[in-house]
Amino acid sequence: MPVDERDIINAEGDFVYRDAFILSSRSSRAPSWKMYAFTGLDVSFSIGEGILDFCYTDFTKEQDSILLLGALFSSAKKREAIVRNQDEALEAESSNMERTLSSLDRYLYQSVYSSIFPPYIENFTRDSIPMYIHYIAEIQKEKLRRIEFVFDEEFYPDELSKFLPCERYSLYSEVYGTPTDFIREERFTMNGNLDPRYLKRGNIDTSEIAQRLTSYEPTNKKSPLEKALGLEADRVKLFYHAPRFMAVEYRVSTIHDMLELEFTKMLELGTRLHKCKICGRYFIVKGNYVSDYCNRIREGQTRTCQQIGAQRKYDERLKTDEAVALFRKYYKRYYARTKVNQIKPDKFRKWNYKACEMRDRCQSGKITPTEFEEWLYGSFRNRRKE
Repeated sequence: MPVDERDIINAEGDFVYRDAFILSSRSSRAPSWKMYAFTGLDVSFSIGEGILDFCYTDFTKEQDSILLLGALFSSAKKREAIVRNQDEALEAESSNMERTLSSLDRYLYQSVYSSIFPPYIENFTRDSIPMYIHYIAEIQKEKLRRIEFVFDEEFYPDELSKFLPCERYSLYSEVYGTPTDFIREERFTMNGNLDPRYLKRGNIDTSEIAQRLTSYEPTNKKSPLEKALGLEADRVKLFYHAPRFMAVEYRVSTIHDMLELEFTKMLELGTRLHKCKICGRYFIVKGNYVSDYCNRIREGQTRTCQQIGAQRKYDERLKTDEAVALFRKYYKRYYARTKVNQIKPDKFRKWNYKACEMRDRCQSGKITPTEFEEWLYGSFRNRRKE
């Protein structure tokens, strides 16, 4: 059946796949254990990176191949599994999950979230994979539209710049009918687990943690606090030398849930985004300095947008700064001559140092561009000027 975008976005929690596409939810029908590349691994990145990774993944690259495999699966005759007990039910579900992953793996593994939250397709039909592809495309479109509306400081700035991101999302939800209530399960814990995930959440430097752990010396004498609380000796001291760390965990089972969780965390933490002037994609602003370029490498490029942007700025500067243009012209000329031993490397280094000083003097107006070029020309033997 056709799927309306608003139905997808408003679908609730774990029932996204089943309600929208006649696909079963992994949390209610799929095996409780996991069967994919990220099993047993911890994936760590800054809040906002996951949603951007998903939104900018070009899923169309592998679209034709999975459509073909899906057609083959749907046309193959499937023997109905006879389920008599829980073990056989698990075996049947595992078989379905394995078949889903084998047909969608190249498509799913293009982004982190589609890899972590694969769909569970109980019965392959002619429409199963096309509808899942449509589902992914619609979520991408909506999330990019939402990011622009909520986080882009250049999006209708005269009207929206006075709003906080959370206020902008409230307006967005009014316009597009997206939910403003998100119900999820949160678990807050305090424990002494020294796993790096917990160490990062503590406000204690790792060197101090190591010092605390190794400097413990047991004693049988109770501290005043231990006496007042009726604790055994060393109890308070042990808490200091074996520190506890806080951890907040969420139970998430679908791409929809994960993206909504990350989006709301971006609102809570005040995440700022900026659009790269090279690739046109959003990136997370770190610190107070807002760069015009991101650190991504575009397809077909070997340099980051930041490196390309720096080169463009330099080239623009050459067009307006005659001193820089003259310096670059003679630098290239003399550097090429070092490669054929016409100029010794040590002499070139000394010249470069002095040339930079002369360039700066020219830029500050202490010498004219003509005087600067005469000095550059006379630094080494050159052909006579025409």
